[in-house]
Amino acid sequence: VMGFSAGGHFVSTLITKFETPRQKPDFAILVYPVTSMKYDNAATADSLLGDRLKAEADQWTSSNFVRKDMPCTMIIMCSDDKAVPIQQVKEFYNAAIEKGADIQLHFYPEGGHGFWMRDRFKYKSQVYPMVINWISSIK
Repeated sequence: VMGFSAGGHFVSTLITKFETPRQKPDFAILVYPVTSMKYDNAATADSLLGDRLKAEADQWTSSNFVRKDMPCTMIIMCSDDKAVPIQQVKEFYNAAIEKGADIQLHFYPEGGHGFWMRDRFKYKSQVYPMVINWISSIK
């Protein structure tokens, strides 16, 4: 599975809260993902939870549910992303490392939010082949 931004939140929830082995994806790619509902500038939190945000933020913060047996995961993000706070992605990654999960994190210095859809993305020639090679390497 692969998710971008708010879709990255869906995928991060899917890979951390699956209940049976049959529900577990083979791999996950999170691109500028929302992984936390605890950051003020994550519009996804307000859109998803609205008035329930304060009461339910913890249960919708994926880093709280990271587990060792989640599928191998790749995260891709740009350091200058203004829509998704970098700190939340680092928290998700660090939680996965602490649990012993199979995870990679790739930060690019520039490209902002939504870089995947832009032909002018400076690192396009690096990112797309890297993702395809990574998927091909999964056993």
